[in-house]
Amino acid sequence: MVQTPTIATGSGHPPHPEAQPPAGLRGREALWTAVYLFAALVYLYLIFFIPPFTPVHLPGDGPIYLNDAKRMLAGEVLYRDFFQFSTPGTDLVYYGLFKLFGPRLWIPNAVLLL
Repeated sequence: MVQTPTIATGSGHPPHPEAQPPAGLRGREALWTAVYLFAALVYLYLIFFIPPFTPVHLPGDGPIYLNDAKRMLAGEVLYRDFFQFSTPGTDLVYYGLFKLFGPRLWIPNAVLLL
């Protein structure tokens, strides 16, 4: 005789079938999650771009990192040819993205999102 395992609920009794939310409710939660994520994506797109794909310049430290990454692309070496009060990883992230995509204005916005 094989016994089927039961999920322990702390009281030693199997869970009541009505304790689980109905399948329709789980589907509704998934729908609202998808709507929320889509709305957040649209909001961030409108903050960082002018439709269709024109990036918006946001004030901040981005231009400093862009300039340093451009200098590194030109062959200069960080802390030897120029100095920056930031962690070396910041300049290297911009350098890598510039090397991959070229110097583009949308790169600081993408890094800001990440």
